Amino acid sequence: MMTKLYSMPEEWVAKLRASRTLDCYPPDEAAATEIPIAALRPPVIGPQTRGFDEKRLRDVVDGLLNNSSMPAVVAIYERDGAVLLDGAHRYFACLAAGYRRIPVLFVPLDIAEAAYGYTQPES
Repeated sequence: MMTKLYSMPEEWVAKLRASRTLDCYPPDEAAATEIPIAALRPPVIGPQTRGFDEKRLRDVVDGLLNNSSMPAVVAIYERDGAVLLDGAHRYFACLAAGYRRIPVLFVPLDIAEAAYGYTQPES
């Protein structure tokens, strides 16, 4: 059984797809790295998952529609790829809009654990 993490109105998706002119939104941080969005795994859904806030999602959608700069998403490298730690609204809005790339700030393990509650997967 899969838990639905987000839901975006179809009219938002259609508007995003029709107006998208970039392959990646401009990040606020110069240190961000653009990676293929398909290379980034979404967060694991667990008890700490807050779900989606419609106002926050609307703000992200507005930013994408206006080609505004926004904070890069935050991720950590694992053995089998990158995992999203922060930025689920941006990540899912970019997926819905058809973006090919996403700006990422990669953090080391100690910061991922302390700031984002990350726990390493068991081997």
